Amino acid sequence: MNKTLTHTTKLKQQTLDAYDWLAKSYSDNWSKHIDGELTRQFLDLIPKNATFLDVGCGPGQYTKFFTEQGHNVIGVDLSAMMLIEAKKVSGITSLARMDMWNLGFPTETFDALWVCASFPHVPENEAVRVLSELRRVIKTQGILFLGIILGEAPVRIESKEEMGKYDREGRFFQWYRNQLQFEPYLEKTGFKIIKTIPRIIHSNVVKDAIFKTNTWLNLYCSANSVPAPVSM
Repeated sequence: MNKTLTHTTKLKQQTLDAYDWLAKSYSDNWSKHIDGELTRQFLDLIPKNATFLDVGCGPGQYTKFFTEQGHNVIGVDLSAMMLIEAKKVSGITSLARMDMWNLGFPTETFDALWVCASFPHVPENEAVRVLSELRRVIKTQGILFLGIILGEAPVRIESKEEMGKYDREGRFFQWYRNQLQFEPYLEKTGFKIIKTIPRIIHSNVVKDAIFKTNTWLNLYCSANSVPAPVSM
């Protein structure tokens, strides 16, 4: 078996297990949080009554918010426990358990994609593969919102000490030095950046985390072209 694929599968499972463990804490921290500026900019770019996907919806706060704005939104997440939190806390039912590597929708289904805090769990060597899947399900001229974490360290994995009673290593995060490092992956997969909004985000999801504050770069992109095929 391909060593890279095996390593990616291990990191995905490790991150998924950690999210199942952290679901309640994550929901407590984020289920009532809506970033007004980020959502306003997104709503300005998408059509009325848009059909779109909330990829990595977590406790469902954005799925619920955008649905209340009159849009047709489906929230997907790989963590079964997180989806339970979404149903309980947000009261939404348009949810499905799904992997962003393999979204179970036909080609060019959605007017837009909201990928708020899930893409940092994609290793850099898998960025093109996942972006290609996002491009597959979005319509040409559709709008992609996507957040990445900026930082000098290429990767971060939460340690056993940080995770406390969980007693295992936690989530995997990919960091990028700057926009220039990430932008070629978007261009290769048929996306063009329209605007960017930086954010300093503080999180208490993992109470003993070494890094509780991170710099995020939020990207608004248009699906302008058909990407080149990606070798599987």
